[in-house]
Amino acid sequence: MGSKSILLALALVVGVVGMSVAQQWNAEDILSRCANAYAGMQSYQDATVMKQTMKMAGGMDMNMEMPGTFAFERPNKLRMEMKMQFIQSQMATVSNGSKLWAYMGMLKQYTEKDAPAVLDATAIAPAMGMGTGPGAGTSSFHVYGLLISKDPLKDLPKADQGLKLEGAEDLGGKATHVLTWQQAMPMPDKMPANMPMPVPFDLTKLKGITIPAKAWIGKDDFLIHQMTMDMGPMMRAMAETIPKDSPQMPAQQAEMMRGMFQQMQMTMTFTHTNIKVNQPIPAETFTFTPPADAKLVTDFDFSAMMPMMGGKATQKAGPMPAPPPAPAAPMPPGPEGKAGGKAP
Repeated sequence: MGSKSILLALALVVGVVGMSVAQQWNAEDILSRCANAYAGMQSYQDATVMKQTMKMAGGMDMNMEMPGTFAFERPNKLRMEMKMQFIQSQMATVSNGSKLWAYMGMLKQYTEKDAPAVLDATAIAPAMGMGTGPGAGTSSFHVYGLLISKDPLKDLPKADQGLKLEGAEDLGGKATHVLTWQQAMPMPDKMPANMPMPVPFDLTKLKGITIPAKAWIGKDDFLIHQMTMDMGPMMRAMAETIPKDSPQMPAQQAEMMRGMFQQMQMTMTFTHTNIKVNQPIPAETFTFTPPADAKLVTDFDFSAMMPMMGGKATQKAGPMPAPPPAPAAPMPPGPEGKAGGKAP
């Protein structure tokens, strides 16, 4: 083999190796592309399923699924619906650009406010009765938080959060990058005064808590197609905030509740399918007609749930556990007058 042939062969080897190196990704690069993808969208639609898997002490398992739909159009049009099948009810947040509505079927209540010029977490969270603050109401629905964020890259995990690229995985036929990190969970400065509290947690004591998170990000679109969060560490931390004895919960019952939450394992998974980016969204998607039995309120009154939980209607404050089965509430009519509206 002549010198020219050897040099050509070496050049080809170097070229192949160079291409291989160029195709390698690191976690920071992937998240940068992810942030750019969400920031550059004019509109976004998907079908979402939130699945909660819970393992209790004694081997009892509790699984729950909440299917929903989401549509967003900049700067301030939104429709987010989640169906709570375990109580045959629904929650929805809708903005047509002029008005912002939030509806909770289990309470048979809805709010109506002027829509902000630009939707963000601080505007949506109060409408949903979730308080205020960075990330309030959107920390779990990570995709939606990124869409309404002023700086998606800032809201994505960083290297100091244990960010790691675990590799690649096929997710239902979708080639994805798999990333893991410790997700910071925003906590309130004070407990809401209008939320029932059968278990006297104090979430204000959990500031700074993080939980393990995992995301599957598409290799071709750099969008989040699935995300899981291990809520176990948060459950155990919540257990430590239960007072040993209080007028609301006697010492023996408090000890039992602490033991239950200390052993609880819970995982939340959000799967996003039927994703549509920058496609036209019918104007009727962003309309809301309250059910006939829904009451217009200034703020949601969660104390109305206390009788269902065995408490008094006047009892206030605290985080809301999963409520027991309740009578079915009608879905707010959407486009074409159908329950729940037309899927975006």
